[in-house]
Amino acid sequence: MAPAPKTYEAESAASNVANATTIKGYTGTGYRNSSGLASSLMAGQYVTWTVPAATAGSYKVSFRYAATTAATRRLSANSGVVTNALSFSAKAANTWGTTTINVTLPAGTSTLKLDFLPNVSTGNLALDSLTLQKA
Repeated sequence: MAPAPKTYEAESAASNVANATTIKGYTGTGYRNSSGLASSLMAGQYVTWTVPAATAGSYKVSFRYAATTAATRRLSANSGVVTNALSFSAKAANTWGTTTINVTLPAGTSTLKLDFLPNVSTGNLALDSLTLQKA
């Protein structure tokens, strides 16, 4: 039997993005929020989670987020780029959604980083959590 998914809160992750509590329905004590900022102010913003992988292999990584316009971010695992444009679909105001991608991780501790790339990343994004599960 596969281990149960484990959720890691964005507000507990390493980040230079402000914590917020305005959008109701978040988990934990809040979320990381770049909403309302101009793209020039989002350049270099990141949220980095440190997660354990019991065994090497493919993991389903799900991000819980809110965005009223479509957004993209670069996703890296252990400093290697997974994708430069992970997509976050637009949702109704004050609505949380989920986007999921499979990522190969080694056994042990890994870092998963979402960041805003100038001229590549788009849109405002509120990040609530990351959920990790063996694929």
